[in-house]
Amino acid sequence: MGVALLPANGGKAQEAAGFFGRLPILGACFASVLAALIALGFAAALIAVGWKYVPAALTASVPQGAAAAIWISLVLVVLTMPATLAIAVLAAACAWDINIGGTVGRTLRGWLVFSTSVPAVVVGATVFLLCAMLGLRVGIWTALAAVVALNVPRTTARIVRMLGYIPAQTIDATAAAGAAPAFAFFAVALRTIRRPLAALALALCAQLLGQAAVIVLAGGLTGDQPLAVQIWKFAPDVRLAGFQGAQSLLLVAACGFFVAASGAVSSYRPRRRISAARASLGVGT
Repeated sequence: MGVALLPANGGKAQEAAGFFGRLPILGACFASVLAALIALGFAAALIAVGWKYVPAALTASVPQGAAAAIWISLVLVVLTMPATLAIAVLAAACAWDINIGGTVGRTLRGWLVFSTSVPAVVVGATVFLLCAMLGLRVGIWTALAAVVALNVPRTTARIVRMLGYIPAQTIDATAAAGAAPAFAFFAVALRTIRRPLAALALALCAQLLGQAAVIVLAGGLTGDQPLAVQIWKFAPDVRLAGFQGAQSLLLVAACGFFVAASGAVSSYRPRRRISAARASLGVGT
């Protein structure tokens, strides 16, 4: 009799354990849905408030003109994105092959795990607040260098992750042919991941467009300012809510353009020409 009751009690215990085990998953799903709803709410409010002021924001004069601000933002992206990507590629080469990086490569792998776990804005704010406490004046070029430095770790980690998907046979064949490790990386590995790397560069442009915290903490610019800096600068003035909404809408649209371009590049698959396929099959001849 007692033995017959054990499966029933055990079944209830397993059901309870299964329910409580699913709670974290349910909580994560609920949090994701809630975050999506909040984001949609902010987007709807942004569109409702700002879309009427977009023409005025584009034609306004400095310091609230969005057209000049977008131009300056693109100039800053052109200055920082290539430097960030170049440094990240060289760092990824050291971390990818120990024959290239040596001891630096071993250290770099451990450093990437730590550096990518800390938000860049936390590091940037800490460094610049420390400079402010010490009375050190940070110029705009130093701020741009800091933007590059803050984005290099995550960019390097993404490139290393891409390199991990290269088939081992490709690298082994290159090594068997007697190619140097540097040649294998730059001529073979980078060529293999050229499309994901291009998508990463476009996504990095979107990320750099919205990073104004470093420039704001550095003291900003004396003339035309990037769009993200303008949004930060005039945010406390509630009288400019319409202009703020329009500027934010333009910034989101610019970032969305680069993100969409990144997704299009990463998902693009070249199609074979129909004529070549027909010729190979002997169709239409």
